[in-house]
Amino acid sequence: HQGDQAKKSVFADFDYVNNSVTLQAKGKQKVEPLLPQTQDLASLMYQWMFVPPQSDAVEVALTTGKKIRQYRYQVVAKDIVLNTAAGEFNTIQLENSEQNDENKTFWLAKNKHYIVVKMRMLDENGVQVEQVLKQVHVN
Repeated sequence: HQGDQAKKSVFADFDYVNNSVTLQAKGKQKVEPLLPQTQDLASLMYQWMFVPPQSDAVEVALTTGKKIRQYRYQVVAKDIVLNTAAGEFNTIQLENSEQNDENKTFWLAKNKHYIVVKMRMLDENGVQVEQVLKQVHVN
């Protein structure tokens, strides 16, 4: 769920029993079929740890709360060393392989269970957001 005002709230409620997801955005609600292994924006960052890329192309079903669709990511580089406040990581780089209004790039740590070390998103308005891992603790 995003937002605490009904008209601005965006959410996706997963119904695994009925194999559907209820999406709500701007006060409008719709029910969509749940694609296999669909992620939401919060779980996308962690899904690589459980399902690391096995080939040069990866498909991910993702919901933003507004829509649900299949995204295709391409491994565009391997063995990129990133130095962050959390340390040095040997990463692979994934990018959207299709041209659309939601460009996302991920750098996944090969030596740390494919956690996202860096993420860059460019939205339809040209606004770029970048997140870089600052700290990690693994037990």
